[in-house]
Amino acid sequence: MNSIFANTNLRSDFLGWELEKAGRNTDVHIAVAFFTEYNLIKKLVDNGCTVRLIVRLSFPTNPHSLQNILHLKNVYIRYFTAHSFHPKLYIFTGKIAFVGSSNLTDSGLISNQEINVAIDNENPAFEALEEVFSEYWEQATPLTKDTLENYLRITSAVSSEIDKLNRQAQKDIEEKIGKVEFSNIKRGNNDRKSQSKLISDILLKRYQLFLGEFINLREVYKSVGKRKLPESTLPLRIEIDQFLSWIREEKAYGKLCKEAPRRREKELDDFVVKYVNEFLTSEYEYIDYLANEQFPTINANLSSAEVIEAWTETTVAETVLIVHAFASRARYFGGKSPMVRRFIDDNGLDKIKKTFTYLLFGRGEFTHRIGVCVTDPKYKLKHFGQSCIQEIYGWANDADIPICNERTFKSMQWLGYGEM
Repeated sequence: MNSIFANTNLRSDFLGWELEKAGRNTDVHIAVAFFTEYNLIKKLVDNGCTVRLIVRLSFPTNPHSLQNILHLKNVYIRYFTAHSFHPKLYIFTGKIAFVGSSNLTDSGLISNQEINVAIDNENPAFEALEEVFSEYWEQATPLTKDTLENYLRITSAVSSEIDKLNRQAQKDIEEKIGKVEFSNIKRGNNDRKSQSKLISDILLKRYQLFLGEFINLREVYKSVGKRKLPESTLPLRIEIDQFLSWIREEKAYGKLCKEAPRRREKELDDFVVKYVNEFLTSEYEYIDYLANEQFPTINANLSSAEVIEAWTETTVAETVLIVHAFASRARYFGGKSPMVRRFIDDNGLDKIKKTFTYLLFGRGEFTHRIGVCVTDPKYKLKHFGQSCIQEIYGWANDADIPICNERTFKSMQWLGYGEM
């Protein structure tokens, strides 16, 4: 095959065609400055690929193109905003990589005069490129609906006189969305993110991959056609969380999750179905207690901001003791009752109600609210740290966001969804 792709009719060496051919049943990692060609991403997904895409939120990256793929199954998008982010890298895991001058735009893939080089997986440079992408991925910020809408508003406002106003738009993007820059090319910028923003970013990155794979797991779970308990008794997301707890306890204990292979398509579905069926027929007694005692209490006590405002100390106690990350620390306080007493005395009833209300019913991305509740003195609760905040949100949110913690990561890795 060709090793150089320059988009010429004479040689028929169009990069777009080659990317389509390589993109079948594999993980695809793409880092580009500019993105407009969403159809390629759709074709890759249709061909059984999982895509991790990093773009720069800057002209001419098209917000409408991003909207077309943001919620696609098996597509994960992160971004930088700094002008210095300018790579053109396409990696097809275990197969081949392409690096050169082509952005992920129609002109970059087909019509522009470009130079791109193919590097097969036997070449030592292939592994080095994977490492570079991993560094980008870790530092980039996950793209959310709110961020994309903000980007759309900014770019729409400067549709005329594009050359003149491009600099102003770039400034607005970095000021309003934030300057997200790869650290080793940072030039004289000593800005520091707030602690709450740092935690929010870390959580957003963890949730991004987890939520995408959880949706896949949920579809497989539903395909079995049976439930441990009816939806009216326990929401599906909580039942699946209990399935993952069972996996961790019975199958993925210790370090077994690290030895699990990455499974795909039918192999993954068949493997998950096997253990869902085993779970459904197992004697997992805790789920009945959870469904009949704990979840109704959570559901009642955290159903609205008005209900939280009416909390008494008794309501606080019965709510926080359901949180495993909180209750498990009772031995350090001489028992559950002394621990709850200390929690209420050290925080005050009004602040506890304020924090829970903001966490569950406040505005903005839920990961940001979690970060604020963990770090902002106005909301931060003593004896109720990040693990407790994350757990209570997973229990009680009305957006169908599942509980997310190390246990779920390890269980899903063991099932074959890969490391998150």
